[in-house]
Amino acid sequence: MATIKVKRILESKAKTNVIIKSSFLATLMWKTSIDLDLHVQASFKEENTSKPGLLTKIFGRSESHTKLEDCHVFFGHKGNLRDYPWISLDKDDGIGDKVEAAGYNEENMRFGDLNKLKYVLVYANIYNKPNSNFSLYDSKIILHADAEEITVPLTSSQPGSYAIVALIDNNGPVTVLNSIDQVLTVPPRLIDFIR
Repeated sequence: MATIKVKRILESKAKTNVIIKSSFLATLMWKTSIDLDLHVQASFKEENTSKPGLLTKIFGRSESHTKLEDCHVFFGHKGNLRDYPWISLDKDDGIGDKVEAAGYNEENMRFGDLNKLKYVLVYANIYNKPNSNFSLYDSKIILHADAEEITVPLTSSQPGSYAIVALIDNNGPVTVLNSIDQVLTVPPRLIDFIR
């Protein structure tokens, strides 16, 4: 039996929460001559860096934990899917405010091991145009969470070159994708979006 994809389009200020069970992908697409960039900022769960020893067997706790550094995956640091940070950007499209031969530009952010991630902020940036706004460009971010496909049109006329669209919260018993509809004139900080 084929898997049915649930497709939704989020209008401005619409909020949604989606439970992610196993896979996640974010895609930025646009058709105009502009350099947009897909970004994520991520924090990680602590990792047990020691092998279970006698104390672990007796007291049931680990002897050593390592906190992985938060990271920012974007065109300047494309990440790694199979190792830290378990997130990878495929390419930097639209460089020099150009549209690719296919008639549109596309960047894809793939996620490897979701279990290692604690929080992830997903957003787009209008490269090197700080006084611009997203309504000038035909752009959208598509969030693929298992069988759900959520399209977020980037249509805000509010001045700002950063469009924040989602926060993945993996700090509880289930992984939840929370929609965010916010435009900033300065780069976002993950810590400001964690509740």
